[in-house]
Amino acid sequence: MSLPNDLRNELSQRLPGRVTWSSAALHAYRQDLWPRLQIRKRFDLSTAPEPLAVVQVTDEADVEVAVQVARAHGVAIIPYGAGSGVVGGTIAVRPSILLDLKRMARLVELDERAHVARVEAGKLGQELETELRARGFTLGHYPSSIHCSTVGGYAATRSAGQFSSRYGKFEDMVEGLRVYTPAEGWLEIDRAADEAAGTALLDAFVGSEGTLGILTRVDVRVHPAPAEEAYRGLAFPTLEDGWAAMRDLLQAGLKPSVLRLYDPFDSIVALKHSFHGDTPGADVDPLSLGALLSPLKDLADGVFGDVQRKALKRVLRHPGVTNRLIEKALKRCALILGFEGPKGQPAADMSRALALAGRYGAEDHGEGPGWHWLSRRHAVSFKQAPIYHLGGFVDTMEVATSWTSLPQLYQAIRDAVGPHVFLMAHFSHAYADGCSIYFTFAGLRDQVHDALALYDTVWEVGPSAALGAGGTFGHHHGVGLLKRAFLPREVENGAPLFARLKATFDPEGLLNPGKLWGTP
Repeated sequence: MSLPNDLRNELSQRLPGRVTWSSAALHAYRQDLWPRLQIRKRFDLSTAPEPLAVVQVTDEADVEVAVQVARAHGVAIIPYGAGSGVVGGTIAVRPSILLDLKRMARLVELDERAHVARVEAGKLGQELETELRARGFTLGHYPSSIHCSTVGGYAATRSAGQFSSRYGKFEDMVEGLRVYTPAEGWLEIDRAADEAAGTALLDAFVGSEGTLGILTRVDVRVHPAPAEEAYRGLAFPTLEDGWAAMRDLLQAGLKPSVLRLYDPFDSIVALKHSFHGDTPGADVDPLSLGALLSPLKDLADGVFGDVQRKALKRVLRHPGVTNRLIEKALKRCALILGFEGPKGQPAADMSRALALAGRYGAEDHGEGPGWHWLSRRHAVSFKQAPIYHLGGFVDTMEVATSWTSLPQLYQAIRDAVGPHVFLMAHFSHAYADGCSIYFTFAGLRDQVHDALALYDTVWEVGPSAALGAGGTFGHHHGVGLLKRAFLPREVENGAPLFARLKATFDPEGLLNPGKLWGTP
């Protein structure tokens, strides 16, 4: 939809040099990294509607003007960070102005006594961590997308990093917000004052995905940078043994920076050198298993030639058989364990953790696997493109539940999703009361409509199975367009409350419409 002349003129006059409507910019900003859109792109189909214009704001005055102009012309406005989301959270569902916040990227203040940093919303995660480390601190937030995601995006989606077992998820780190809303203007929300007043505004805005206000500044809890780190790779006889060890470590009061258990196939990828001796079950043909594992390892590595491509396509066209054979044949599981903190503490914690893990048959494979994981922990984000070039697609599904329900949730997802796509999982973001399961799946269809139908089927049966097993259908990626149909099923009374919040802060429904409980 073209930009009306009166809107174009007002934007140009009131925000000179900060507005673009070039075809290249509109095309670049029209989507995030939602895999469903990548499938469409692979078949040269349109992905998502283009915004009317992109406003590249530089300060809070620009934000206020942009919202006022959008409101005056009755067009929607969508806040945009770095575009690394995977759930369609910034996709326009009606004519919209897209508000790019990346130029608001300062570390405004670091209170070294209170251990609180004030950060503008457009700050990239890795840039923030680098600046904090230079001053002797860490945020402790390490999502896989840290190089291409922003502080505002973390707050908007309740992001989780790889060290969440020690530092918590992002909502645990937020101490305050500055937000602009169409109806109420600027809001300063402080955690202590908010809790004292019983208003819970901080909880309402953190995770609101840009539907209630534009987050421009976030106050976050920081920590002294660790003086030492300790890492190990362990192997367990079964997945159940690994779960029990994780649970005991956390409930004993230990706070590992990394506690990451891989299911049997993902373990081969994670600790390759530790699993050469894995023996398949008596009723599994080793040759058949090898014919499956070889191309699947190539899939996980993200590098393959013509021969591997043909073998991998054969495997992905029969995911049910592949998943059942792997489940029957492989049992051992790998765990990456890490601690960080003051001098001497990581080693003491590691010693205690190894003793606890030993109760469940843990084999200690030394420091190598742990440090190897640390050096490669962001690489997975860059391995997806070859799978799309192969003609397939890949996505992740993060669910969570209590320790009691974890086995049922894991099996429910495998039973529901496994017949449709190749599936593997790891268990991270673990806490004293429960754990997240992070499934990775890959599928293949030769025709676009078949590929989209397969993808949609997975995202119908997977969340349904999670809810049926007593879990949550999401842990940290947000809702966006991908999961919004399941939100009323999990949070039954959420829609009326959300409507009241919208009526207070955004009565005209201009902010990121169609997300959460909004009209599709």
